[in-house]
Amino acid sequence: MEAKKKLLYMPLAHPPGEAQFDFGFADAVIGGVASKITFDNSKVNTKKILYGRGTEPSIGLLQIASHHLFEYHFCRIYEPQEKGHVENCVKYSRNNWMVPVPHFPTFAAFNGYLEQKCRSEFDKTSAGQEKTIGELFAEEKLFLLSLPMKFGFISVYKHSE
Repeated sequence: MEAKKKLLYMPLAHPPGEAQFDFGFADAVIGGVASKITFDNSKVNTKKILYGRGTEPSIGLLQIASHHLFEYHFCRIYEPQEKGHVENCVKYSRNNWMVPVPHFPTFAAFNGYLEQKCRSEFDKTSAGQEKTIGELFAEEKLFLLSLPMKFGFISVYKHSE
């Protein structure tokens, strides 16, 4: 007789000041940097995946992490419960703010639009929460790392022939 594997799903909880990112980096808008950020295993973030989890960060992620001083962590592949509700938030944002596809003259205008849409959610209450998103966000900001000084850099990658 073959034993069946049963998956156990638990609500995902993070200590204050930690975050999950599916894409992008929004530190300037939120006014700080999460102390620990969980990433998916995209090629942008990971150079090597072993045992179903990113183990070697990409050069780009190392540059961002060393500048912003956050700890990074990778989800296991094919384990969507590890990313909490990030995927649902991305889907909500895409369906509510990007359909039909908006057009902007500049990235700054596009970013301003996204910030306005995010802030318009502050008066709402998430499922299972008594406080509004804005109230929870204000509490969370107390645990964020300070924003580092801005600087520019050029990345040069050697491509093999």
